[in-house]
Amino acid sequence: MNYNEFSEKLKKLGMTKKEFATITGLADGSVTNWKTKGVPSWVSSYLDRTEKANAYEKVKDLVLELENQNPIAQ
Repeated sequence: MNYNEFSEKLKKLGMTKKEFATITGLADGSVTNWKTKGVPSWVSSYLDRTEKANAYEKVKDLVLELENQNPIAQ
């Protein structure tokens, strides 16, 4: 993953570089330095897992919403 792909993926996830740095415990400058030094290999899988987790949360919320609208009689 190059820096432009990293930036686009963050945008797709609705996350800023500063938020990413905070969540991952990195200094803001470390993330900014990736522009010249390259994005570490772990970042791609981290962002993929974040994307999947976000999708799961959306599905879970929809299921719970549907259950609340149509509770199953017990």
